[in-house]
Amino acid sequence: NSRGTASDNVLPLAVGESVTTMIDLERVQEDVNLFMVTEFGVVKRTAIEEYRNIRRSGLNAINLDEGDHLISVNVTTGNQDILLGTKLGIAIRFNENDVRLMKRAAHGVRGIKLKTGDVVVGAGVLEADESEVQVFTISEEGYGKRNDASAYNVQKRGGIGTKNFRINDKTGDVVAVEVVRNDDEVMLISEQGKIIRFNMNDIAVKKGKAISGVKTQNLDEGDKVASVAVIPASEIEDDE
Repeated sequence: NSRGTASDNVLPLAVGESVTTMIDLERVQEDVNLFMVTEFGVVKRTAIEEYRNIRRSGLNAINLDEGDHLISVNVTTGNQDILLGTKLGIAIRFNENDVRLMKRAAHGVRGIKLKTGDVVVGAGVLEADESEVQVFTISEEGYGKRNDASAYNVQKRGGIGTKNFRINDKTGDVVAVEVVRNDDEVMLISEQGKIIRFNMNDIAVKKGKAISGVKTQNLDEGDKVASVAVIPASEIEDDE
């Protein structure tokens, strides 16, 4: 129940700036890439070597359009697929090689063509072995679903994508799209600070993508799902 320490005490953040992702550089190989995704659907791929020697004041990682925000940074190995999911229930899958390697100061390129009012809310990396990989989608009213990764066909970068979630008044908009595996656990955190934790196997894998899923969290009136954290099965075993 403690409040924690303000990130301003350890990081030189600008006004209105917040942390998007933490990556332990000691755990990753030297020849991997960082794949960045923004709310407006801009994507960028940069060799991790560009970020190894970072001064205390920080380095510019990506040039953003006005009003845009960085929402996801993933480590990729050079030939993996990227999945983007949006607030209005659209998803697109494309190979990371559709995005050329860029320098730190680059802006990036379009990853998905968004409809008016839509933004990207989640991104993940799909492995070559899809037999145990799924995509978990959750809405602001706590409705979630899980699909096999194979349900998402590879397209060209910059397309309009396909329907991933059926939105209605009961479900609310999509708040997160995560790549998961059978034995992973998920924590849902609401705007009012309520947390629920469950195993991914509690959510049945569905064949159809354009569905609303099942209720995963009972929320108080006026409360909504704010964030999702995936706990890999390997980390659960280490913790135990």
